[in-house]
Amino acid sequence: MKKLIIMASMIITFLLPAIGATTTTDTVNEDARKRLHQLNDGGYTQDDVQAEIDFGKKLAAGILGKTTILANKKMNSYVNTIGSLLVSQVGRPELRYHFAILDSDDVNAYACPGGYIFVSKGALKLMKNEGQLAGVLAHEITHVNQRHIVKQLNIKAKDDSLNSNIAAVVGGGSTAFFTMLNQGMDLLFTDGLKREDEYEADAIGLEMLTALGYNVRSYYDFLEEVKRSNEQHKDQVMNKTHPSMDSRLERIKLIMTQNGLHQLNGNTNQPRFSKYVTL
Repeated sequence: MKKLIIMASMIITFLLPAIGATTTTDTVNEDARKRLHQLNDGGYTQDDVQAEIDFGKKLAAGILGKTTILANKKMNSYVNTIGSLLVSQVGRPELRYHFAILDSDDVNAYACPGGYIFVSKGALKLMKNEGQLAGVLAHEITHVNQRHIVKQLNIKAKDDSLNSNIAAVVGGGSTAFFTMLNQGMDLLFTDGLKREDEYEADAIGLEMLTALGYNVRSYYDFLEEVKRSNEQHKDQVMNKTHPSMDSRLERIKLIMTQNGLHQLNGNTNQPRFSKYVTL
């Protein structure tokens, strides 16, 4: 119980500066939160959730087979705290989310079903403030919340249907499971998710930033930085696994303009970011 109280206190301590220093109205933030809570489609059972978690755990292990977690406890704790702020408002209550920094100079971030989320050291190097970090995490959290990989691979608990794409996710011992696991790795590292899913993750991510009082322009600025870096280091920056950066930036700008988000003076929390992120 004492541990839970300490964790709640930490989240509140971090959350207040993000919201309190913004000039956005409480109504705008509350409206964003209400819209976000209406997005999850349901239509899945607790057994399906367990299958999703088990699959995501194995997929996360696959990522960690390619690269390791950055050996920096302070930075990983900070990223976990910011991720926890986001999911405390808009996460799926049936999941326990995990966040970690990958010790990789590639510029990318990954979301595995069940709430396993990674951001690379290379991506953090391009970031200038907490708003940008929150934007990237919000994008990845949306992939989990909207069950993008789960839907694409039809991940669910074992049933008696001959149409089930996976024989037995729970336990993960079947040939079907390992086939599905390889398909999941291909989605993350080679083929990429559906363009519509990436666009949706950007749009809902902006709602998350609005709900928590962050400067939504921060995320746009980060993607512009990714685009510039992409032009210089095509082998190190996300390109295969995402729609073109130009199309994403165009859509984000349209969303901000149509909803008046570009006029909101949210917080970036740059000093706090600089305190914890030292690369």
